[in-house]
Amino acid sequence: MILSTNQTISKLLVLLVLITNFYSFGQDPNDCQNVITICGNSSLSLDVSGIGTQELSGSNTCASQENNSIWLQVNIANSGTLAFTLTPGSTSINEDYDFFIFGPNVTCGNIGQAIRCSTTNPTAANQGNNLTGLNTTETDTSEGPGPNGNSFVSAIDALAGESYFIVIDRPIGNSPFSLEWTGTATFPDNPSNPLLNSPFVTELPDLDICDSQAPYDDFITEIDLTQLTQDIINGESDVAVSYHNSENDANINVNPLGNIFNSFPVTQTIFIRIENTITNCFILNEFDIFVTALTNFSQPTNFEICDDDSDGDETNGLATFDFNIKSQEITENIGSVNYDISYYLSLSDAENANAALPTLYSNTVLTPRDIFVRIQDNDTGCIGFTTFTIRVNEIPEANDVSVLQCDEDGIPEGFTVFNINQLLDDITGGNPQVNVDYYLSQADADTESNPIEGD
Repeated sequence: MILSTNQTISKLLVLLVLITNFYSFGQDPNDCQNVITICGNSSLSLDVSGIGTQELSGSNTCASQENNSIWLQVNIANSGTLAFTLTPGSTSINEDYDFFIFGPNVTCGNIGQAIRCSTTNPTAANQGNNLTGLNTTETDTSEGPGPNGNSFVSAIDALAGESYFIVIDRPIGNSPFSLEWTGTATFPDNPSNPLLNSPFVTELPDLDICDSQAPYDDFITEIDLTQLTQDIINGESDVAVSYHNSENDANINVNPLGNIFNSFPVTQTIFIRIENTITNCFILNEFDIFVTALTNFSQPTNFEICDDDSDGDETNGLATFDFNIKSQEITENIGSVNYDISYYLSLSDAENANAALPTLYSNTVLTPRDIFVRIQDNDTGCIGFTTFTIRVNEIPEANDVSVLQCDEDGIPEGFTVFNINQLLDDITGGNPQVNVDYYLSQADADTESNPIEGD
């Protein structure tokens, strides 16, 4: 959830900064130009690597420079003391954090002399802990390096309208840190919380979105957050909204996705940055996007029918297929009320809903041939695809034959036994692949009812 704002800064600013021991040049907040502006009781989670460009020299920073650093900027809204306590995530006395403060109202490239700095090493100074910071009991403004000092220097009497750069550096160790503001000065508020102020946004739920972009089964589809952006801003002036793939990108405002972008496959976490463009204060939110495909339909069986004379020729391999039969198969387990099912001669036509076939389809070229099916859920907009094969089977050869049988039982009543199977080759033309059944009427033959024995 987005954090509610608070004008006091005597709150905990947790900077979960994972700083590694190699140098990296980029857009991480380890350079002045990529500074993170601190507002309200903001909390940040960052991965920061190395120092970027070396911007400190030992002559103005307590005989030290950047090793693994992060740059912060504080803008004073109400006058008071600027003080903080920095606590490493590890209690090991070997974790050594330094800091340097420049200001008031200096600019990148011209930061001048540090007005506060501490480069005391807690192990060398035999400290009982590894904390450092500003407080109102100390009187010195700088200390270090090594055993010199106790890791704390005097608080700053800050005036409304002033701004300061705070550089946090870790020359030794690998632990993240937390920063607790303990002075009386206040920072500007974060932008308004849209979850509290927008009549359109009561929450930011996860989004379940169908793959509605060809090829439809790669779980990558177009995401349009234009309306969500408008709802979040809700008419506020000087507010910018951006979407990012990582919390780190959102915090340092790089690699925005735009309001319309293609999703990652299956699941993607989106981080929203809502920034006041005047104060540069911002808040973050996040939600997950789940991309799904329409797959809960039944796979239709292949469709085989016999050639018929509906076109005047029962031997040309052309016949009429009723695709309603396949629609019933496809929606057997999901119901067909909210689904549109259409049939095509190519996957491209199906994907683009182009040149749909009639439900009663008469083939014009010989089969077998693949038919492509487009299934669309009208409630969700999900689209799925499948195929089946149509085939027109030849009508087997069937010759009319007659058989004469003498009444040989000595009783001239006209009844005798016929062995019809002896006529099988005459009926089929000698085709061994044809199965023949016998009936006493055309009606029984049409319905395959009451077959008789052939011998």
